[in-house]
Amino acid sequence: MPILADQSAHGLLPTRAYRYCEAARIASSLGWYVFPPVSYSILYDGAAVFWKMDDDAEWSRLEEATLEADLDQFDANCPKELVGHCPPMVGAAEGGMLQIATGLAVTTPPDWGVLIRKPPNIPQKNHLEYFEGFVQTGKWFGPLFINLKPMKTDVEIRFEADWPVAFVQPIPISVTQPSVFQNVSFVSEFSEFSDEDWQSFGDTVLHRLGPDREVAKYAKAVRKKSS
Repeated sequence: MPILADQSAHGLLPTRAYRYCEAARIASSLGWYVFPPVSYSILYDGAAVFWKMDDDAEWSRLEEATLEADLDQFDANCPKELVGHCPPMVGAAEGGMLQIATGLAVTTPPDWGVLIRKPPNIPQKNHLEYFEGFVQTGKWFGPLFINLKPMKTDVEIRFEADWPVAFVQPIPISVTQPSVFQNVSFVSEFSEFSDEDWQSFGDTVLHRLGPDREVAKYAKAVRKKSS
């Protein structure tokens, strides 16, 4: 099942960052860790993808793979028109691209969606590139997956059932509108800083340098405000 993320990044955030870096702590906690349904391995040889589960002695070429237990359970519970349409657990596409299922389907209020992405601040054990995606889950209900690409050939890449394969982050759809990112302005010269800008900048910088430096001032202020 998904696990609600915590500020320690699943216990993997360095101790100093956990104690003093509120930015890393908060970024680590904004969502849920999701996991592969079972443990398995894949291998990309530059042309095709192969896979095997723990009990398999040999590699099999991967196109789409679905667990037999999932097929049986899905067909036993779904409407008759959906029999035989159980979503695959893992699939391979051109160029070694992988579509990794989480075993989940997500629904949200209509004005929300989910960003599915690389788990933040968790070291990745595999040579994988993440292709993140945003789904309007208030309008679309179906299997949730993440697209990945192996970055090395002829290297076994292992997916563990107890290691996060992706991170699900709820986001209001309004935040995804282009106007949110277009309504900004930039300055390119220090002379364009206002007095208020300099005051705010100085309040930040002067407390990070010199003998009067206060360790974790930002973290303390944020935690006090949110408590």
